[in-house]
Amino acid sequence: MDNFNINGILPFFSILFGFLINILPSSPFQAYLGQLAEIPWLNYLNWFFPVGECIVVMQTWLICYGTILTYKVVMRYIKIL
Repeated sequence: MDNFNINGILPFFSILFGFLINILPSSPFQAYLGQLAEIPWLNYLNWFFPVGECIVVMQTWLICYGTILTYKVVMRYIKIL
């Protein structure tokens, strides 16, 4: 364990993470964005219920919750928790 160097492993994970990100599509919702503009009552709905802001809040919440779950899994794997 004395010869363990984290700097030797980081480039491997960087390349692996970059490869996995490049495999994923840019957005699964691109095909539907044009169709949303054609809905005539969407502006009125957004005035009463701000859909865009709700999506931003939900996305932020999911990122935070995902980060917490990832942290818990890593800590259990390392047996700190």
